[in-house]
Amino acid sequence: MTAEGATELYLQVEQALKDFQKGVANLKSQQRSTEALLTRGNEALENLASQIARTEKIQAEVAEDLRLLEKFRQAQAEENAVFAAQVQEELHRHSQATGKALDNLRTDLSLRRRELLGLLDELREEVSQGRQSLLGDIRKQGAVISQLEEKIQLLESYASRQRHLEGKQKLLFWGYALLLALLVAAMLF
Repeated sequence: MTAEGATELYLQVEQALKDFQKGVANLKSQQRSTEALLTRGNEALENLASQIARTEKIQAEVAEDLRLLEKFRQAQAEENAVFAAQVQEELHRHSQATGKALDNLRTDLSLRRRELLGLLDELREEVSQGRQSLLGDIRKQGAVISQLEEKIQLLESYASRQRHLEGKQKLLFWGYALLLALLVAAMLF
C-alpha cells in the first residue's frame, strides 16, 4: 500500500471514527431524550391513575349521595302520605263538626224565631187588651204602657239576640271555610 493510500485510509478511518463518535453522542442524546420522555410518560401515567382513582372515588360518593337522596325522597313521600291522610281525616272531622254546629245553630235560631213570634202574638194580645183597658180605665194607662215598654224592650232584646246569632252563624261558617282552605293549602304544599 502506498503512503498516499494509507493517508487516505487513515483519513477515512479518522472520519469514520468522528462519525461514529458523533453517532454515539447523538444516540446518547436521543437516549437522554427518550429517558426524559419515559419519565414524563410515567409521571403522566401516575397522574392519570391518580385522576382515575379520584374519579372512581367521586363516582362512589355520588352513587352513595344518590342512594341517600332516594332514601330521603322515599321517606319524604311516606311522611307526605301520612300528613295528607291526617289532613284528610282532620278535614273530614272538622267538616262533620261544622255541619253539626250549623245544624245546632239553625235549630237554635228556629226556636228563637218561634219564641219571638210567640212574644209578638202575646204582645199584640196585650196591646189589644191594653187598648180596651185604656178605654175602660184611664188610671191604669201608665201601668199598661210600662208593661208594654218592658215587652217591647224584651222583644228588641230577642231581635238583637237573633241578629247576634245570625252574625255568629256567618262568622262560624266563614271561620270553618277559612280553616278548610288552610287545611287544603297545607295538604297541597
